Amino acid sequence: EEWCGVAKGAVRVSSVSLAGKQISLTYVEPGTWFGDIALFDGLPRTHDAYAHGDTTLLCVRKADFRALLQAHSELYDALLRLNCRRLRLMFDMIEDLNTRPLAARLAKQVLLLARSYGVQEGQGDEAVIRIG
Repeated sequence: EEWCGVAKGAVRVSSVSLAGKQISLTYVEPGTWFGDIALFDGLPRTHDAYAHGDTTLLCVRKADFRALLQAHSELYDALLRLNCRRLRLMFDMIEDLNTRPLAARLAKQVLLLARSYGVQEGQGDEAVIRIG
């Protein structure tokens, strides 16, 4: 088991539906770490992760992760803030699922992707979303 960070490229985080269909949940961008939940609770990973195009990962083995936390207890605070941020995002998504119609949820997702991955093309306000 490892804790990994994306140095270059992107990682697609996905799950498999009950019907056996691969569902993309998010893309992990450079500078973002993932896989820490399984290191903390010892349970299996919650989702699958696949490199999206040319990707470079930095990975820390479980034993080294534990040693790093022992040597630098201030990292617990940073990891706690990271997981609180993730939890807030999850609560926002649950609220959207329960309160917004599909068109509004889709529009919000496209805007988020455009802010993160949008590339201006041409003279107008159009942007192309390129991931990876």
